[in-house]
Amino acid sequence: MPTITFQFADPTPDGADSPAEGNVRCSLLEPQVVGGKYRSTQEFTVPLASGAAQASLSAGVWHVSVEGVEGVAERWVIVPAAPATIAFTALADVDLSSIDVKPDTTPRWSALESRVLALEDVALTVEADPDHPWAVLLTVAPTPPVVTPPTVTTHPASTTVNAGTAATFTAAASGATSAQWQVNAGSGWSEIPGATGTSYTIPNPQLGISGSQYQCVFTNSAGSVTTDPATLTVVPSGVAAPTITQQPTPSAQVLGSFVNDASPIAAAATGATSQKWQYYQSGATTTPPMSVARPAGWYDVASVGTNRIDNSSSFTVTSATGATLTGIYSGSITGPVRFRVVFTNAGGSTTSSEATIEWNHSD
Repeated sequence: MPTITFQFADPTPDGADSPAEGNVRCSLLEPQVVGGKYRSTQEFTVPLASGAAQASLSAGVWHVSVEGVEGVAERWVIVPAAPATIAFTALADVDLSSIDVKPDTTPRWSALESRVLALEDVALTVEADPDHPWAVLLTVAPTPPVVTPPTVTTHPASTTVNAGTAATFTAAASGATSAQWQVNAGSGWSEIPGATGTSYTIPNPQLGISGSQYQCVFTNSAGSVTTDPATLTVVPSGVAAPTITQQPTPSAQVLGSFVNDASPIAAAATGATSQKWQYYQSGATTTPPMSVARPAGWYDVASVGTNRIDNSSSFTVTSATGATLTGIYSGSITGPVRFRVVFTNAGGSTTSSEATIEWNHSD
């Protein structure tokens, strides 16, 4: 970087004595991004001492003006790149027609934002301080997280209770910030005042609300999700739910030849007006006979058609409508399958223990 010397000794160009004090004002010009023109930058000042001063200037086009010295005109000069000591008067002038001279309106910290290291999960803003032009306001704030609507993790289950016996529905959802229970008594859904928890209890249900449905709406800033509806059945008080007198047999795991076998699984209960056999689907299914994907869980046994255990295994039965499950047949299952029966009457439902069959195709 060359050193530029300034010397305004006696006599000065107008014949006056050397100035006792004064300043040399220097401003570097920088090329614009587009167009090859130049703009001025914020200047700095070098004080004169007995009419002399020196400054180290980087290579480029400089605007130099002198104050305190009469008769010295401002100049646009070229400072070479070679490191040397050069007199100001020896610098070459620049053709002003090639320079687009504009006041510096861009603060020197304008690129500060791009120079600050990126911080994870924060937002960075840089702006001028209107009350202090030489200062900058740097704001670092957490980046708002990406929010998605809630996801239901537990749907409310239908229930049967005696009149006057409290009934409770429970639901859950991940990502929810609020919950609101709704009821449909036959004329559409409406919100239940004050029912804003994950559980809703009807303390004294009567026969008149039997058949009403209940659901919960979970909400956050990204949206809402509604659970599946659950039905409340209210039966006259004093009616007891069925009592199981015989658990399904076999009641433990059975190794045997249930392939092409008509051996039944039997159970019995007193007070039941209907029964429904169920089996446990061990894996999610997306293939026929399911028209949509179905998660693992307990499902009613179909007397007609295929009962799918998973995407590759299934079984059929001869009858699933009575207290005995007959004609169980499988040509593809290897491993255990769990069965149970649900007995129901006006007083409610009772679920049996499980019976497990393990098909063994080697028999």
